[in-house]
Amino acid sequence: MKKIIFLLVIAIATLLSCSNNSSKPAANEKVDSLKSSSVKEPADFNTFFKKFKTDSVYQVSHVKFPLSIIMARDEEGDSVSYIEKNKWRNITFKKDKNDIYKQSQLSKTEVTIQHMVEDTGISSFFNFLYSNGKWQLIAFRDQSD
Repeated sequence: MKKIIFLLVIAIATLLSCSNNSSKPAANEKVDSLKSSSVKEPADFNTFFKKFKTDSVYQVSHVKFPLSIIMARDEEGDSVSYIEKNKWRNITFKKDKNDIYKQSQLSKTEVTIQHMVEDTGISSFFNFLYSNGKWQLIAFRDQSD
């Protein structure tokens, strides 16, 4: 009976020491993730936009959800809908020979990227706002013919 109790105590001590050792790296990982999340965001739009175009995780973290989608219509008025984060599809901002992108700096904290496709009537606007220390996509407007 004493052998069984002794073996149980050793087994429990072994399990506890294993779980304590495995939690130490997790705590370090948590500290590392806090350090990386506190990295200062670029105030410069061009620096931000380079990363926004190429890093899908960064992109979704810089979209203000629900994102408003505005479809401009002539006589009918504008149609507004919203996209939730779980429905988001990353924007590629591809540059084919017929794609034209124009950047407009509306103020220090507002930038619009216009995307047009030559000879098609396609015209859309991506509105970005710098607020609370980071740039975010706040609206998309389709003004295609």
